[in-house]
Amino acid sequence: MTVLDCTLRDGGYYTNWNFDTALVEEYLAACPGLGIDVVELGYVRFTKSGFGPYGQLPEGLTPNLREALPADHALRFAVMVDAADMVGLPAAEVGGLLREKLAPGSLPVDLVRVAVRYDKAAGAVAAVHSLREAGYGVCINLMQIDLATADELAVCLDAVVAMGPLEAVYIADSLGSLRPERTVELVELFRTGQDAPVGVHAHDNQGFALHNTVVAAQQGALWLDGTAYGMGRGAGNTRIEQLLAVLGEDADRLQPLMELIVRHFHPLMDRYRWGPSGLYAIAGMRDIHPTFVQRVEEDASLDAEEKLRAVGFLAEAASAGFSAALLDEALAHAAGQRLADVLARYPVVVFDLDGVLVDSNELKVECVRAAFDGFPADLVEQFTDEFRRTFGRSRQEHFVHFHRTSVERGLAGPDFEAFYERYAGAYADRLAHRYPGAPLCAGAAETVQHLADRGVPLYVATGTPRGEADKVLAAGGLLGAFRAVLGGEEPKSRRLAEILRDAGVDARDVVLVGDSRQDVLAADETGIDFVLVTRYGFFPAEQTLRDRVGRPARIVTELNPNAPVGLLTEHHD
Repeated sequence: MTVLDCTLRDGGYYTNWNFDTALVEEYLAACPGLGIDVVELGYVRFTKSGFGPYGQLPEGLTPNLREALPADHALRFAVMVDAADMVGLPAAEVGGLLREKLAPGSLPVDLVRVAVRYDKAAGAVAAVHSLREAGYGVCINLMQIDLATADELAVCLDAVVAMGPLEAVYIADSLGSLRPERTVELVELFRTGQDAPVGVHAHDNQGFALHNTVVAAQQGALWLDGTAYGMGRGAGNTRIEQLLAVLGEDADRLQPLMELIVRHFHPLMDRYRWGPSGLYAIAGMRDIHPTFVQRVEEDASLDAEEKLRAVGFLAEAASAGFSAALLDEALAHAAGQRLADVLARYPVVVFDLDGVLVDSNELKVECVRAAFDGFPADLVEQFTDEFRRTFGRSRQEHFVHFHRTSVERGLAGPDFEAFYERYAGAYADRLAHRYPGAPLCAGAAETVQHLADRGVPLYVATGTPRGEADKVLAAGGLLGAFRAVLGGEEPKSRRLAEILRDAGVDARDVVLVGDSRQDVLAADETGIDFVLVTRYGFFPAEQTLRDRVGRPARIVTELNPNAPVGLLTEHHD
């Protein structure tokens, strides 16, 4: 049996891998007398990061650590490497790069644990070979293995076999979702399916960490993990002091460890509050990444109900991998950020028309393509692509662009007015038949009525001419809800400025609800807030909201009054 303590590595998720020097020295000095065989010192990363010294070894491996150890100790020292951190490196050079990186450290590292998600194990095979050729023993930690299907387990097992001799193959309970019966199944599969000993790294979301570790050992697992006082990511890990007691260590041997825990880890617990909880149990049962719950628990502004709403939202999302954007959505949902409530905070609300109130974006694309029937197909497709990218411009601006290109290619005369009358007229004729029958966007009627009932002044600012906009809104039964409908006879930014003057309010009192890049630009030019509706837009939110670094933008899928509103704070190309 090999007992591995990973306190400095897994506990670092709370301290950003910063630990008091006295803690580390006393901890290392105590380990040899406790029945601990391997100490994992932290992470090695191949790219510079903002993590503390035990999160980017060898920074933490100072000479005092070697001096703190008994002269006759038999400890082995390990480090962890995340397979994702090796992406882009020449796989054959990974071992040499690691040896070079660790050379200045004061402790002799001879074991590397490679953390890789079970479905990406095949991509780590070459790097494992390189690490072994560099003289390291290698353990493979199969993250989120509990989620694997039978077919995925077979593929993963083949990848493990292809890695060659390993020190151990770890079942890593990354989400705290592992239950004892699944532990038995996985240990047996990997114990019989390949030659390396099996290890278990358990998390305590559901209170099963120690139980799963013991069950794994009974099933034949030979490498067992733990941390001091269970300190580790999310709900924490198997408590090393409890594991050692189960394995037969007596009170005299455990006393120094318990004193160290009282002296150093109780204060850390008071500060960081890891360990099992109701929220972590839900996360374990629903395959939610523990960092989500850790961030929710750290948010002092949330009460119990809001925390439950956040975790409930994550349970319905694809949340096995952590995402800051998804966390933002969950927190917005938790705080009760319903669309109707967000919009009602503004003294004035302005709606774009197409793709926000009326489901007409693709209808207009079809009509504009038909209006130019007879022009070369490549030119028409080029124009319709531009039409999508600049959707929300006035109609005249769109046709000016097409006329200019047509003149350059000798396909039209220089008289724009005649060109516009003919082709914009053909476009308008087609719209006249189809536009009034366009359906309202999902939730549009409910949200508009909700705001109107609360007395919020409502406007429409659209690139569509006023007469056409009035007809389609009247057909949908919405026209009477708006104080004014301002059409595309003028650019949208000017229309927004008119609304500010008409309503007698400052820009900060107004929000535009839109779906296009042109809506974003108009709102930014005018200085008003913006809510992006994504369901009917032509492009992803990240593209629509690009280059707005530091400016918050709210995002909603559709205009359902109860729809949760997400918040993005940075937008890059």
